Amino acid sequence: MREMATLHERQLTLIHAHNQQLEQQRDELAHQVSVLSEQNSATHLEGLLMELREQEDRNEETLQHLAEHLHVLHVRELSVPADQPDPRRNNKMHHDSLGLIPCVDGPLSAQIKALRQAYMQSGGSDPAIVARMIDLQVEAQSLEKNQSATAVKKSKRPQRGSSWELLAVEQENQRLEEEILRIQQDRGRHHNYKALKTELDLIQRENLLQISSLQAEMERKPRRQPPPPPPHLLPLQPKTHIHAPLSLFHTRAVASPVGRSMLDSLGPAPYDPAAGFVVFYDLVLGTDVSQRALRLVAALYSEGQEVGAPTLLPPVHCLPGVSQPYTHSLTPTNHALLLVKQSLPGVHPSPSLSLVLEVQAARDPDVHHREVFKLLSCGWTRMELFDQYNQLCSGHWRAPVRSLPIRPSLNLAQLNSVPQVGNMELCLRLVNGRDGDVQTLAKPDPTNTTHYI
Repeated sequence: MREMATLHERQLTLIHAHNQQLEQQRDELAHQVSVLSEQNSATHLEGLLMELREQEDRNEETLQHLAEHLHVLHVRELSVPADQPDPRRNNKMHHDSLGLIPCVDGPLSAQIKALRQAYMQSGGSDPAIVARMIDLQVEAQSLEKNQSATAVKKSKRPQRGSSWELLAVEQENQRLEEEILRIQQDRGRHHNYKALKTELDLIQRENLLQISSLQAEMERKPRRQPPPPPPHLLPLQPKTHIHAPLSLFHTRAVASPVGRSMLDSLGPAPYDPAAGFVVFYDLVLGTDVSQRALRLVAALYSEGQEVGAPTLLPPVHCLPGVSQPYTHSLTPTNHALLLVKQSLPGVHPSPSLSLVLEVQAARDPDVHHREVFKLLSCGWTRMELFDQYNQLCSGHWRAPVRSLPIRPSLNLAQLNSVPQVGNMELCLRLVNGRDGDVQTLAKPDPTNTTHYI
């Protein structure tokens, strides 16, 4: 027992010394972050990053020395003669053997977490020491987040690409780690550390497997070249800014009629992120009689921020309108058959993801009376894509076209308070990727739109 007490005191001394080192490193990181916020030079930023890497190397060496020292103590303990009784045999507060402190590469918070796990695995159960290590880990994570935010402000804006779903998974992983850390703080005076560690390891393992599968899938996919421009129904007036397409879209030929059962086959179903979803832009109802042509511009938004580049759909002529059974307006209107299919594979589900559609219209031809139109924005609408269970909101949808300006960050109540542009409505279908081929056979009928809700 005396040797066990001596060994435990040595471990506590080493841990206290390492805690002091971590506090000094925390102060140095805070000082470096404050200096970084006052500097605008890219050269200084690179130098600071090199210093942080060197500091991580020094931390790794310190942890390695501490692990070797604990290993030596463990070997000395095992060298006790076999005829001496083992006082730990009936002591349930300690483990059968001491584990080594793992050598962890990465930020300071990960190293503190590894040190805390090694302390608990080696039999340490002092609540004050465990709580102190948790506080140090939380402070290190806070400093790392502040440093990352400052570095992003000083650097160029990163390009958005098809890997945004991978970033979402990593953010979810970080959120789960913080949640487990809060649970550990609430249970600081209990000794259920082993169960919590197992739970955290399982969650981290699942997220790492998901990230690895996404990375492997992205590497297997061939780099997609921009598709050739679709045949325009109307020549466009030259523009100074043309955005790259968000995804492939195809102009559909009108096929043979299908049964009523196809219209009712878009109920809720499990969503497959690999197959993604398909949007069928069928028609626009209630357009003004002065509008000669229409075009939609589609873009994905998440929490009010645009994801990727917008997609310009081909412009179409406006046709003489049809009467709508639920409206009592005597003002004549037109309609526009869009007949466009847009596929979006590989989109990770999120209730905050929405589809924002800008409606552009042309009223008069140019002075030479050619079929060349100047398309101007006249309204917009927004479609929520996923529910709270991450299921695609599949179905036939009728979206009122709202007045300008475009404000994607509005909530549902604020969106409903925006005035509608006359009686203009957009009729579209939202379909899971596996049902896209079947729904391609459907023929939109401007005289029968009651199934759009």
